[in-house]
Amino acid sequence: MNIYKILKDVRGQKRGKTEYYNILDFQETLENTNKYIETEEVLLVPFYLTNTGTLEIYEYQLYIRVVDSPCFTEYMLKMTGKRDKKDIEEKYWNLRKNCDIEVIKGEYNDILQQVKNYVEYLLNDDELSRSIKDYLGEFHNANLYFAVY
Repeated sequence: MNIYKILKDVRGQKRGKTEYYNILDFQETLENTNKYIETEEVLLVPFYLTNTGTLEIYEYQLYIRVVDSPCFTEYMLKMTGKRDKKDIEEKYWNLRKNCDIEVIKGEYNDILQQVKNYVEYLLNDDELSRSIKDYLGEFHNANLYFAVY
């Protein structure tokens, strides 16, 4: 099963040309899925939707990368332009560790659990909820959606 088949059962909302999927419905669908997920590289970008607008939360995007072998440290060094892991701010390292999934080609057994972990992280991250509340004056998990790229 791939992520697009899972999304068929998730409540969506179309705004303009973009389909947004409700994160709580996605979480429930994942909990009811007992199959492994096969995937190609995919990006899930969270958004906070209100009646008055759409806020992209790009720093919390989930990036599922298909790789030949584990290479998260090298990936982070390249992304940050740093030479050593210790030079990467711990806050940023932890954010990316929760929002990036490395999938070894042909090994799909733990993707489902990793995606579930990401959703839990997104729904329970105090900094995310606080920053949205500071910016918009409100925060409700029910208003979290994501788009797939």
